[in-house]
Amino acid sequence: MLSLTALAARADLPKATALRIARRLTEHGALERTAAGHYTIGPRLLELATVAPRGHGPRAVTRAMAAQPVVTSPEAPK
Repeated sequence: MLSLTALAARADLPKATALRIARRLTEHGALERTAAGHYTIGPRLLELATVAPRGHGPRAVTRAMAAQPVVTSPEAPK
């Protein structure tokens, strides 16, 4: 589990940007937020990890996730 501050530091992003990304990843199930406010791997990433072929590592999982259709909200900038 990581705090928002730790996520921002590891990604070398401003805290506000890390929060926006973490919220979006949480919406899509890639992250989960605990009651204490920390972030952990979400069910969508766990699901992808279970179907990813063994030995292909994070790149294969990331590619599989990137291949999924992206749904944007109506208020998203065009």
